Amino acid sequence: MKHIKLNNYNLGLLQEKTKLYSYLNGKLDKAIFKLSGTDLTFALTGGDGVVLTNLEIEYENGSTPDTEATYFSTDYQKWTTALQKFSGTESLHISLGDTIIRLKVDGSQDVINLSVIYYEEGSQQADTITRFISERRDEIKGFNHKITLTSELLSDFDLMNNLFTTQGRINAIGVAKDNVLYSDRSAVVKVHLDELLPDELFDSLTDGETYIHLHSYILKLLDVVKDFSNEVWFDSDYEVLYWTDGHTELVLASEARTLALPTPEQFEGIKPTNKDTYFDVDLDLLRTSLNFFMGFYEGEAWKPVTFILNKDEDVVLRYSRPSADITKTLDGVKSPFNYKYSVDSDTLRKILQKIKDRFPSEGTMVRFNSDDETTPSKNEAPGVYCTVGSTYEFVICKLVDD
Repeated sequence: MKHIKLNNYNLGLLQEKTKLYSYLNGKLDKAIFKLSGTDLTFALTGGDGVVLTNLEIEYENGSTPDTEATYFSTDYQKWTTALQKFSGTESLHISLGDTIIRLKVDGSQDVINLSVIYYEEGSQQADTITRFISERRDEIKGFNHKITLTSELLSDFDLMNNLFTTQGRINAIGVAKDNVLYSDRSAVVKVHLDELLPDELFDSLTDGETYIHLHSYILKLLDVVKDFSNEVWFDSDYEVLYWTDGHTELVLASEARTLALPTPEQFEGIKPTNKDTYFDVDLDLLRTSLNFFMGFYEGEAWKPVTFILNKDEDVVLRYSRPSADITKTLDGVKSPFNYKYSVDSDTLRKILQKIKDRFPSEGTMVRFNSDDETTPSKNEAPGVYCTVGSTYEFVICKLVDD
C-alpha cells in the first residue's frame, strides 16, 4: 500500500477548484488520477474534454516514489464529498491499496475508504490524462484567438447569460470587435464595448461575418474561471477552448450553438422610425416600479406590463387581469405623446438589473423610444427601442395581448 500526503498548500489548490470541477462535472464525469514520482494529477474527463490539476505530494511510512506512473479512478461525487468532510485541515493522508483509497487527517480516527479501479500505462484512460491536453494546448493557442476577460466584458456576458431561458432554443451570443449581441423572440440586446477586442480574435471569420459565437455554457464557465486567470484561448472555429492558471488546465468543446442574430439592417427594421417620440426615466425608479407588480402575475408565459402614455401626463404602468388590476404611476415622468404598448416585464427587469450592476451610481437614465398613436399600423415597429447612454441599446418586443 502506498502512503502519500497532500500538504495544506496543495490541498488548498484542489479545494479552491471545487466550484469549477462541480460545474464541469455535468459534462466531464469520470475522475482519473495519475501518481508519478512526487506528482499527483487529478482530472475529470469526458467526451467533451479534460480538466486537470497538478499537485505535489510527499511519501510517508516508508513508501517510496514510484518509478512508473500509476493510474486509477474513483467516484467523483464521493471523492469531492470526502474533501469537504476534511476541509480546513493542515494535510490529507492518502493510502492506496489494491481496491481502495483511504483518506484521513492528523488528530482524528475518522477514515473514509473509497473503491478504486486501476488502469494500465497506454490505456485510453491513461492517455487521456497524459496526452490529451498537451497535444491540444499548443494547437489551440497557436490560433491566437485569445480573449482577456475584463470586468467590462464579464459584465456584458453576465447580462446576456441572464436572458437565456430553459424553454428557448437560443443558446449562444455573438461577440464582435466592438459589441456583444443577444437576440431571441422577446428582445435584442446590444452592448457597445469601450475597449475594442483584438483583430486576430476574428481572423477565422469568413467574409461578411462579424460575430464569433459563444455558447451559454461557455459564458458561465468564464465567470467561474475568471478569478484564477482571466485569459482564455479558442480554436479556429471558436468551438474548443483552452484555459490555465498554472496549476489547472482545461480543454473543453462547446455544444452546438443556436442563435439568430439580426443584421444591422434587420436591427434597424424593428426600431421605431420616429426617433423624436421618446421619454426618459430614472433606472432606479423604473426598477422599483416594475417590482411593484411582482407576486400578482399568474401562470402566464409572459409577465406583461402595459405602458400607458398620455401627452403631458405622468407615464402609467398597468397589469390587468380578472384576478388583479395593478396600476403604478411613474411620478414626474411626463409623456410627450399618446400611445400604449405592452412588453414582458421579466425581460425588461433582467436587463435593467444588470445595467444597475454595471452602473451602480444614482441618476442613470433609460430612454424609451416608441411609435405614437399617429403611426399607421402597417408602419408600427414590433418593438420598443431603449438606450442607456452610448453603452446599451435594446429592443423589447411588444406583446400582442395586453
